[in-house]
Amino acid sequence: MNWWTSAALLVVVLVVHVLVFGAIRRLCVERFRALATAYPALTPSPDALKRQCCSVSIDWFSFGMCCHIWADATHLHMRFMWIAQIFGAQAMSVPWDALQIMRRGRWTWIARVGKSFLSAPAWAMKLAEPDEA
Repeated sequence: MNWWTSAALLVVVLVVHVLVFGAIRRLCVERFRALATAYPALTPSPDALKRQCCSVSIDWFSFGMCCHIWADATHLHMRFMWIAQIFGAQAMSVPWDALQIMRRGRWTWIARVGKSFLSAPAWAMKLAEPDEA
């Protein structure tokens, strides 16, 4: 293979990667902008449960171990690590009453938030349900 054939192939591969990254980032930014605007980030209460490096999915965007979660009496607070922020993930605080639980799994629960679906750890999502007494 000639050097110019290799260079042309490298350019094509790089262009495809840039286009795919751009398309994924644009879709992700649009989805997160809608949620972050509707549920802006708030400061968690001092007694909030906190876990770092959690996995969260919003619609079909999955951020494995890229989210720090605080769960307090009123909100599910999510802050994303820099790698997720590159794709447009934004911090948000979703009030518990905005979540409609759709499926309860052992490790993760899925809830509807507006027009989106949120999959988050069960330990945090359990706070969305009122106490059964």
